Amino acid sequence: MPKSTFTGIFMVHVQHLLLASGRAAAQPATLVRETPGAVGANWTAHRLLGAVEAPERALCLDGSPPLYYLSPGSGDGVDKWEIHMEGGAWCSSAADCATWWGFRSTLVDPDTQPAGWQAETGYFNRSDPNNAMANWNYVFIRYCDGYSFASASESGAPATVPAKPAQLPSAAHPHGVPAAPARNVTLHMRGKAILNAVITDLLVVESTATPPRPGKGIVGSGAVTVGGCSAGGLAVYLHCDLWAQRIAAISPETRTQCLADSGWFQIIPQSFNGVPFPSTWFNGVWQSAFNFHNLSAGVNPGCIAAHRNASSPSGLATNAWQCATAQVAANYITTPLFALQSQFDSFQLPNMERCLNNTGITSPPCTLASVDAYGAMLVANMAQWLATPSAVAAGHGAFVDSCFHHCPFDTAALGPANVGSAGRGLSANVLIGKWLADPTSFAGFAGKIAPHFATPRWPCNGLDCCVLS
Repeated sequence: MPKSTFTGIFMVHVQHLLLASGRAAAQPATLVRETPGAVGANWTAHRLLGAVEAPERALCLDGSPPLYYLSPGSGDGVDKWEIHMEGGAWCSSAADCATWWGFRSTLVDPDTQPAGWQAETGYFNRSDPNNAMANWNYVFIRYCDGYSFASASESGAPATVPAKPAQLPSAAHPHGVPAAPARNVTLHMRGKAILNAVITDLLVVESTATPPRPGKGIVGSGAVTVGGCSAGGLAVYLHCDLWAQRIAAISPETRTQCLADSGWFQIIPQSFNGVPFPSTWFNGVWQSAFNFHNLSAGVNPGCIAAHRNASSPSGLATNAWQCATAQVAANYITTPLFALQSQFDSFQLPNMERCLNNTGITSPPCTLASVDAYGAMLVANMAQWLATPSAVAAGHGAFVDSCFHHCPFDTAALGPANVGSAGRGLSANVLIGKWLADPTSFAGFAGKIAPHFATPRWPCNGLDCCVLS
């Protein structure tokens, strides 16, 4: 895998690894909640220090503990929750994960680092009057395992982290980051354990309260929306039912729904409708990651059960890796899910198809026909999924646009859908609100795509072409 696609700034240092193990060792083996202080004006950091110990062993790649942020709701939103799983690409081997952009320690400025640009716009925009979740409680879960909170390896992987120069102070790291020499490390692929630890912490009952009350208020709440974008959006397709099942087990009266932003990552064929694609290389990334992260134990178990093969040495069919893609995993989701997706996704086309640069310019061997075919394939695949009886019964829906963008889905910038029945003339945020209110009875929309196509073909550069004048 070309490192230029997924590598980034390395933020982990030996003292942080020692700190992770040292501080966790001083805590009980059960989950420990820590609220070290405010993050910005609205977010509070929560590190689960005790979760790194057995039996949970909820460890980021570098061994640091799970971390999430919480921003309290207000008014009639105090008993409603929007839970967001952070995105940030993937890694598929030890060498790749050692330099992956997401090889991020949760112990680097955890008390002051902002929750991230993903947590400031779109469905996290508290000032948007059309945002149905503007006054809800927000939870933002840091991503640090390398595969959409689904890695589930029982053993670590040795790797060498290259040397990194010092970083000057910035908004993300007010104290800067010191230089780090090259060193050997052990990687921990424990994303599924991280996810379960966070869910447990959000649902745990605090015994110190009189009377005992839910740790964060989710138990007994009116509604929970589980979301994410990019790799976090894929995490929604992989874990939507897990969230719903675990919440229902403790709080059956709480309604759980899922919101996947820019997470429809699909299998790439050689061609679509007779138009060849420049590359299918990303299928190999999915397959390598499936094996390296032991994803058969971390993705939707219903999908894995459907891809068993008793005669195979692994017990799995050769295409079981497809369960780690949204296109296949979506077919096994029973919890209502709403997808926000661009057919000309500004991450997928440049990085997965090598078809456009980051400004939307094509270059050989990619052609405009290739771009159009990719977008048409994405829409066709989503429409096929949403038309299945199980998707209609669950109340799945989608808002698909033709703009060149990736998460966060800036719902305020996209104009109304111009195609559809119940979705006609409604913006994405309004549609989300209607779907949240009742996904299964929104006649003419549940199980349908509500497209917002500013143009049926490429190009439609940037968001300007999608704003109504």
